[in-house]
Amino acid sequence: MALNINVLKNVTDKFIKKTGSSARSTNTEPTADASIFKNVSLNQTKDESLFKDPTDNILETDNPVPEQSTRVFTGNQTIFSELKQESADTFNKTANIDKNELTSDVEPLTETFAKSVKEHTEKNLDNDIDVDPSPIDLNLSAYNDKETISLKLSSILFFRQFFASFFQYTTLSLCFPQTASRLGPSYPSSMPFAYLLIGLISGAAAGFTSNVNLKIISGGLIFCVFITLSGLSSFRGICTLMCLFSQRRADEIISGVAVAIPCIIFTVVASALAMIVSPLELFLSFALISMLSAAFAVTLVFTLEQDPVNSIGTITIGGMIISALLTLALCFLILNPLVMVSLLGTGLLVRVIIGYFLHLNHVAASRDLILAATQISVIAMLLDLACIGSSLPVINTCVISLFN
Repeated sequence: MALNINVLKNVTDKFIKKTGSSARSTNTEPTADASIFKNVSLNQTKDESLFKDPTDNILETDNPVPEQSTRVFTGNQTIFSELKQESADTFNKTANIDKNELTSDVEPLTETFAKSVKEHTEKNLDNDIDVDPSPIDLNLSAYNDKETISLKLSSILFFRQFFASFFQYTTLSLCFPQTASRLGPSYPSSMPFAYLLIGLISGAAAGFTSNVNLKIISGGLIFCVFITLSGLSSFRGICTLMCLFSQRRADEIISGVAVAIPCIIFTVVASALAMIVSPLELFLSFALISMLSAAFAVTLVFTLEQDPVNSIGTITIGGMIISALLTLALCFLILNPLVMVSLLGTGLLVRVIIGYFLHLNHVAASRDLILAATQISVIAMLLDLACIGSSLPVINTCVISLFN
């Protein structure tokens, strides 16, 4: 019996030493996670070598468990505080990265780009490509047109603009749209030539009716042909002038008055002139009056600002001078000098009054206003010619002798 007790004691001592050495080799404390699987007492630890559970390998790891993970949650600590601390440390490390570390990765790209540029430059040199490093002068006003455009080309452009004005400032573009698109636009300085054509066609119709003893309808026929060829834009301009004068918005009454009054005055004055002068004088005088009125009205582009929506275009000083010289030369060549001076005074007076009125009201020069000024000047000059036509010959005797 005593022998059995001694043997059992020796076995127990060896088991305790073995268990103690394995515990010391791990140097770990029981974790809170291990308590989930089992709650082992001291006496149960002694029997584990005989009845070992497979889950005990979880505790016997070579990697030590941090001491923070063994803390017991009491309700006062912040959950996952260790993870937050680790994230903050990682952010601080990222924020404190040296700039040299960032640029070290970019340097190979810069070197590659410089190398490619160098190779491209050498390739251009091999191909004998000369590159002018001086900047390009984009100031078009610095170039001289006389050196870049020949005289022949300038003449062609002048005649193209001359014929294009017949379609831009008349209603012929509605009848011949393809021809109008091929000729293109023209400057306002060519507008008097377009109205010369309108006056010739209207005067020819009125002269024909006067010759066949139908002078009563000559005024109405002139007006119908004149409005048909010039369009209705002039009535919109007259309506704008009446609204500015009356300080009212455009309504049915003002629109009706803007159309009725010019029609009545134009028809009555043209009919009175047809009864006073001969058909030839009516034909030539009305054509020249239309041309002279357009030449006066187009000068509004200089004194007023351009309407950005409905602009008639810009006119140069050279174009205006050429247009004025051709208009005056043709008028003085055909009309009586005294009659021509009277018509110049009337046209200049109407131009000054309309220009001052528009400037006083800060109105921009639009296409409608310029055409309205043209029609008002035509009516004023017809009235002037009707007053002096009975006492003075309208046409030069030299011109009359040519037709006789």
